[in-house]
Amino acid sequence: MRMVGGMVTPASDEVEIWVVALHAGAEAEADVATLSEQEAERYATLDCDARAIAVRARATLRQVLGRRLAAAPADVRIVEGADAKPTLAGRELEFNVAHTDGLAVIAVAHVAVGVDVERIEAIAPDEFDDLVAFVLTERELEELARLPEQERLAAYYRVWTRKEAFVKATGEGIARRPLPEIVVGVGPPALVRVVGMRAGELACWSVVDLDVPSGYVASLVARHSRLRVTARRWPHR
Repeated sequence: MRMVGGMVTPASDEVEIWVVALHAGAEAEADVATLSEQEAERYATLDCDARAIAVRARATLRQVLGRRLAAAPADVRIVEGADAKPTLAGRELEFNVAHTDGLAVIAVAHVAVGVDVERIEAIAPDEFDDLVAFVLTERELEELARLPEQERLAAYYRVWTRKEAFVKATGEGIARRPLPEIVVGVGPPALVRVVGMRAGELACWSVVDLDVPSGYVASLVARHSRLRVTARRWPHR
């Protein structure tokens, strides 16, 4: 960490990760009060449980960023474009957030960063082939087939989160970058190949499997070749 103009920010090679438990139910008034008008309007159409989860994830993101920017959470200026990932108005920091049923992961850094988290859920056999074709390359499918059967489901989700984290880090998203164009492997995390990306550029990226509660998998991708990851649970005491 370093101090810049009153802000406490990650070092250039560090990504700060916050793991946040999310609970369905009624959203807290304190959380709602931190949202922008646009955020409140967007979440208003969700059902009660989904709204509470979305509001909590967004409010926590604002609290994390506010803490780093020495600003009140409600004063953090998040810019969202239709085709681009959210950014800070002043680009003081890079950030990314992902959430699934029960859990959110927030990343803060000084380099391009993306995170994804998924809850591991059983997949019907008649759906698995279609999902594999949407996510895995032939090479990764062969690696998956060599694993013990009881390990394959978690490995599939792990590959998925690595690839999702990458397209979030680059800002491309799945719409611009189909996941089979990215090879991350089923074993140790690595960016092996990306269609249209040279080897030298690949070496600039790091892929990290994050430590999250049992029943979930999460991955981080950041544009730094020698990354340090600091992970904490929220709220931080």
